[in-house]
Amino acid sequence: MVEVRRLLLVLLLATSLLTACAASDGTPTSGDGDTAISSSSGDTETFADPEPEPTTPDVPEGESTDDNPAIQVARLPVGGGSVLDPGDPTLQCAQVNWVGSNGGEIPQGTGVELIGVAFDPAVFETSGDGCGSERPSCLGYVFRASALQCDLAVRVTGDVPPDTRPTVGFSGLVFCPDDQSESCRRFVEALGDQEQQQVTLEVPAPPEPATEPTTEPTTDPATEPTSDPPTVPTEGG
Repeated sequence: MVEVRRLLLVLLLATSLLTACAASDGTPTSGDGDTAISSSSGDTETFADPEPEPTTPDVPEGESTDDNPAIQVARLPVGGGSVLDPGDPTLQCAQVNWVGSNGGEIPQGTGVELIGVAFDPAVFETSGDGCGSERPSCLGYVFRASALQCDLAVRVTGDVPPDTRPTVGFSGLVFCPDDQSESCRRFVEALGDQEQQQVTLEVPAPPEPATEPTTEPTTDPATEPTSDPPTVPTEGG
């Protein structure tokens, strides 16, 4: 009996030693044999994949900051023509297109806001917000790499001098993602070197002079002279 007790004691000691060795390697085991993840090192932190850098950074329309001010351009490279309103000869729709080339193409992420309109001669004015077409109004419009057309409703306010080719031009503000960047600097410089094109306006036909209606003179029957009846000759007369 004493030998059996000694044998059991030896087995218990051996089991204890094996358990201690298993725990000493830092990988505790669960009862079903799967590896358990220790949380003794504290909370784990996971990192999501970083957001990709935008390839076409956008600039808020009509906004600038002290670090990134807008750059004013006196004359923008635009061109196009105009169509008279068939129902109103004093009104026409100027179709404005960005025509910059040789560095004057608008880079991705850059905006050019229209802020001023100049008519030559100054006998025209803007009329309303647009022409009622699918193209947006040019008033406050921002040209971008994928937005290069707008419409401007124009009304004549005076007489166009003879042999005059009326035009309309625009000034604007350039908004770059970084106004100090090399691409922004090259773009603004190229705008100054662009051939200054303008939108040609139509000369409205002068209104036809008013003519007074002509009426045939009328005679009052009461005052109309009467003629004597013809004389019938009598026998022996």
